[in-house]
Amino acid sequence: MTKKEKALLACEALEKIYPDVECSLNFTKPYELMIATRLSAQCTDARVNIVCRDLFLKYPDVYAMAKAENKDVEALVFSCGVYKVKAANIIDFS
Repeated sequence: MTKKEKALLACEALEKIYPDVECSLNFTKPYELMIATRLSAQCTDARVNIVCRDLFLKYPDVYAMAKAENKDVEALVFSCGVYKVKAANIIDFS
């Protein structure tokens, strides 16, 4: 069985156990979900949604995010905790 087949089986099993689960992170584009997920470590989803609103207004796409200054992103994600690591991780991801 390939890794992809195993992953599909795992997803199917999880969908049976949790059929009505919804993501509480706000996002409109796939990369926004990836960034929000990275920010959510040791932070509430409510806080991440507040931070991401401002973050995605200032950096509306991955190109803008990639050009961001680390200190500017740090200031925006400060309230999520571990902000230096998270800011660097977001910029490197872009």
